[in-house]
Parts: sequence; C-alpha cells; structure tokens
Amino acid sequence: MGAVHASKISNTINRSIVWLDASVNDTEEYINAQQLLGASTDHLKSFTDDKACEKYIQSLPKGHRIILIVGGRSGQLIVPRIHQLIQISSIFVYCMDRRTEEWTKIYKKVKNVTEDINELVIQVLSAQEKQTTHDRFESQLLINVCHTSGTREKSTTELNGQFVHSQMLIDCLLRIKSNSTDKKEFITYSKKEYAKNDSQLDIIREFEENYSADQALKWYTRECFLYQLLNKALRVQNIDLLYLFGFFIRDLRNQLEQYRYPSLARVYRSQLISKKELQQLKSFMGQLISMNSFLSTTLDREVAVFYLGDIEVSNGDLQPVLFEIEADPRIDGVKPFANITPFSYIPDEEEILMMLGSIFRLVHIRYEGQLCIIQLKLSSENGHDVKPIFDQMKIDYLNEGHSSVGEFGIVLANMGKFDEAERYLLRLLDESPPDHHTKETKEYNLSVCYVNLGNVAERKGDFNRGLVWYQRALCIRLQLRRSNDPSIADIHNLVGASYYRKGEYKSAIESYNEALKIYRHNYGEDHTKLAVVFSNIAAVYLKQEKYLEALDCQKKVLNIYKKNLHENHYLLGGLHTNMATAYLYLHNSDLALEHFNQALTIFQKTLPPNHPDFAAIYNNMGTIYIEKRNLQQALAYYEKAAVILNQTVGPTHPDAISIQRNIQYIQSFIPRRK
Repeated sequence: MGAVHASKISNTINRSIVWLDASVNDTEEYINAQQLLGASTDHLKSFTDDKACEKYIQSLPKGHRIILIVGGRSGQLIVPRIHQLIQISSIFVYCMDRRTEEWTKIYKKVKNVTEDINELVIQVLSAQEKQTTHDRFESQLLINVCHTSGTREKSTTELNGQFVHSQMLIDCLLRIKSNSTDKKEFITYSKKEYAKNDSQLDIIREFEENYSADQALKWYTRECFLYQLLNKALRVQNIDLLYLFGFFIRDLRNQLEQYRYPSLARVYRSQLISKKELQQLKSFMGQLISMNSFLSTTLDREVAVFYLGDIEVSNGDLQPVLFEIEADPRIDGVKPFANITPFSYIPDEEEILMMLGSIFRLVHIRYEGQLCIIQLKLSSENGHDVKPIFDQMKIDYLNEGHSSVGEFGIVLANMGKFDEAERYLLRLLDESPPDHHTKETKEYNLSVCYVNLGNVAERKGDFNRGLVWYQRALCIRLQLRRSNDPSIADIHNLVGASYYRKGEYKSAIESYNEALKIYRHNYGEDHTKLAVVFSNIAAVYLKQEKYLEALDCQKKVLNIYKKNLHENHYLLGGLHTNMATAYLYLHNSDLALEHFNQALTIFQKTLPPNHPDFAAIYNNMGTIYIEKRNLQQALAYYEKAAVILNQTVGPTHPDAISIQRNIQYIQSFIPRRK
C-alpha cells in the first residue's frame, strides 16, 4: 500500500462556486470578490463563455453541488438550460440592470438579483454556509441489501455478496491496530490534496499538531478536509485512503461506544433519491440493508423536514424522502450511535450519528401527501438470518483463522480488489512487528503474510511469483511446526495448486497427496479440508483428460460438502463449476449447463457482482453454447466475462486474453451467417 495513490480518489471536491460573466476576469472588483469567495471554498471556477460553463457543469457528478453566479446577459443564456440540473443548488445574478429581475422570477433556484458586489459576496457566503450545514444530512447514501428468504432455516439464507463483504471489510478495518505512521501518511496525503487551498492547509496543520482520539467526533462535525475526504473515500471505495483513515474511524467508533445513546430513539434523515432507487427499496421490503457510511440523523423531525423542503427538485427523476428510524441500543450486536450535539460545530441540530456499516430492517414505505416516509429499524448482524453466514464466511475466507495477520488483505482479495490487497500485504512486510511478539510468533505471522501474497499473486495471473511466496511460507512453517501439523498441509495444498496452474501436474499431485496424508491424520475422511484437496486433484485429472476420475473426485467432494455446508455455500458454487466442466468434456452439455446455472445461483448470493468467478462461469457457458451452435448466445456470455475481467485483473491477464480470442473467433463467423 505504501503511498496512497491520488488518482484513486480524483475529484475529492464535491461542492464549488462557478462564476459566469463576460467581465469576470477583467476588473479589480471582480478579482477581489473572487479572492474573498475562494478563501471559503474548496473550488471556485470562472467562465466567460456560457457553452464552456454549461459543459463543465454537465460533466460533474450528480453528488456535486454548485452555487452559480451569473451576469445578467450570460444568465439569460445559460439559466434556462441548466436550471433543472441537480448539481445546481442556487443561483445569484449580479447585474446593474434591475430589469433583469423580470426573467429570473420563473426560476426557483435564483435566490437574488443584486447590483452591489459586496452584497453578492455576503449572500453567496451565507448560501455556502447553509449548504455546509446540510451536507451531513443530504450526502448520498451508500446502501447494500441483504436478501433473506421467507423461511427460518439457515440452509435457505440468501445473502447479497456486496452486503457481506462490506461488513467484513469494516470489521477487519476496525480490528487493525493503529500506529503513528498511518496518521503521518494521511496528513501528507491531505496536504497534497489541498495544496492550493490555504484555509484547508491551516486546518490540516492544526489537526497534525492537536488531534487526539478523544476529539474524533468534534473533528468529524467540523466542516473541513477531514469530513470531505472520508465521505468521498467511502463513496468511491478508495481502499488505500480508507486504510489510512483507519485510525480516525476507530477513534470515531470508540467515542460512539463511549457516548452510546442509552435508550430507544426515533431519528430522522432527509434524502433525495432517484425514483428507480425508491422502486428498488420497495422491492426489498422486510430485508436488511447496510449503510456504508456514517449516517447523520436528527432527533428533531422538523429539522429533517426543513432540509427536505429546502431541496429543489426540478428533475422529475428525483424523489425527496424522509427516513424514519427506530434505534434500540440495547439489542445485542447493533452498531453504536450517539447524540453528538455536545461535540458538534453545529450544536442546534440534535444530531444522532450512527456508526459506519449500520444494519437496518426495511419495515414500511408510506406517503404523507407528497412526502415519502421510509421506515427503518436498527438491526444486528447477530440476527438468526445472517449470523450463521457471517460466521461461516469468516472461517472460510480468513483461512488462517487463529491469526488476524493480513485478514484485511484477504477480504479485499475475495472482493476482487487484488491490487489493493497486494499493496496492503506488502505494507505489512515493511512494518515492524509488535515488540511483545515472540520470535516464533513473528516468524509465523511472516509465513501467513507470504501465503496471502501468494494467493493474490496467483489471482492476478502471476503463478511463478505465487509459487515463490508459498515456498517461502512452507520453509518457515516446517521449521516452526511438527511435520503433520494441519497448517503445513494447507501450504502443501497451495503449492500443489501453483504447480497445477504452471502445468506441472506430477508435482501438483505429489503436493496434494502430502496434504491429504496430513489432513486424514488429523481429521478423518469427512472434513472439508479433504474436500478441497479432492477438488484440486479433480482439476488435475481434467487437464489430463481423465474425466471419469475427475467426476469421481468431485462426487467425493459433494458428499463431504453435503455433510458440512448449507446448500448456498459459495464453495458449492465452485464445485458445481468443476462438475459442469467435467460434463462438458464428456460432451454432456445439458448436465454441464445445469451445473453452471447452479453455480451462478450460489455465487449471485455470496459474491460481489464483478467477482472473477462469474467470469469463469460465463466463459464456460459460452463454450457450451458454441457446442450447441448458438453463436449469438455464446458471444453474449464471453462478452460478460470480458467486462468483469477487464475491470478486475485487466486486459493483459491470461484469462482476459483467452476470452478476447474467443470473442474474436465468434465474431469472425457471425457476419457470414447473416
């Protein structure tokens, strides 16, 4: 992870002032006014051409908010074209001709027309301060949904992969130990990001000199670089920056726990969402949703409604809603929330801040006149319908379960974020281990880190490098543990997988048999560890065109999994993929398609939508439809696979190159068939 990559969080500014006037850069009064306004904002941009100004505004994301200043003549040209844009929060007209007021009356976002430039500056600063107050309550919500079936049985629980992974990522981030290096790197990054903003640089230096853990809430409510960067990082999922923010997020969590609200509370949050998003929420009635951001709410319903009423909704696609949340802090496992009014820079809001990753049950959606009310109830990941899956995935994903070393990287890798995972793990190698650790603990943790780096390298397509990392880990582990220790079998299995990917099948089988011998000694015949090795041996048989032997191994795996896992476990998805591949080679395309579809069904419930495993399935389904001579369908699946791989591992990855060749091959035939 080393240095944070600035390109990963481009456009951290989400609020700005835009000034359009033919004379905006010509006179001293304009220049002085811009200097006054520029001192109070992250970004002020001036234009003399209305078309260039409009193009710039159109290019900004919907979450960006603009205070627009226009001259009388330029305003008449541009306001009719941009007034409906959600990015425009308010418009001020600076013009010597008071007759300009006539054309502005039909535009609600025009707040004032003035011929006094000092009055203009005061009004714009006031509007900006008001927008600042609203920011914490109007910022875009980041919602993941957990789908649970109507039955109470654990085996039929269905989870949205993004929901699970976001919760696991937050959990890992909160358990990482803070160190002074993180804060220093964060400050260095912040200074670079705000290098041209003197007012923010002053605040950053104040933070550097004075911040302490007991001031986290006060700093969070302060309108400055900290809040802006954190929420932007959460919105765009900048993992590198979120890692550096870890010390601050942990401090916030600790203060929310310290000042946890003592009793049942009803809180409110106003929001502007698209009608499509509202329709989706209606379809999730009764389900769990998680907020991947800190959630600012208020005890005062009138305050929330006031913010809602202040939102201009010129775009017919947007719907103002009021979230009405029932929160009981006494429920076991709910994330903390607290009344942060005593710590706030805005003390009149009666603000209740809810922890990052809070989980809610979507209870009801109703209307009061034109106002849409969405009722939520604070829930816990310890609930009967999600806890078994969370627990199982923690065991499976964090396979070195007795060691927390690198688990943040493991979760990132399982989310398909391989570059971020590798940077984090390499960072661990550079960091000095805690002084209280024994030499054996330090060596063991080093071997764990090597294992995780090997896993990431292989998933990025660098099999030689992956094998090197695994062999380093095995060398250390053999010195620390007895020869039949299960953790040594784990690495033998990984080494076997590396040899398999390199096409060295004899060496792969030898490593797999070493793993089987140790697992049988420790666990008997029905442990899932054996199932994993049998599955890997089956993969070798597939490569050697021993398809019946491969199916025999896969059936052993299926028998073990049925005794140990629920029917929607993600490992079953991988098994169905492998069985489908065997049937495909045996020219039984119908059974192959059946197993691929079963794999898809499971992965859709347990993995993020752009996970590389989807690409593998789509690739194989493309192969089936080639066999069925349905080239259009085959092309569709190959293109789905290509999109995912280009996003996750890049177009130079061997799998991406192979799929692109398949696409080109099919495209060479389709025109001839028309």
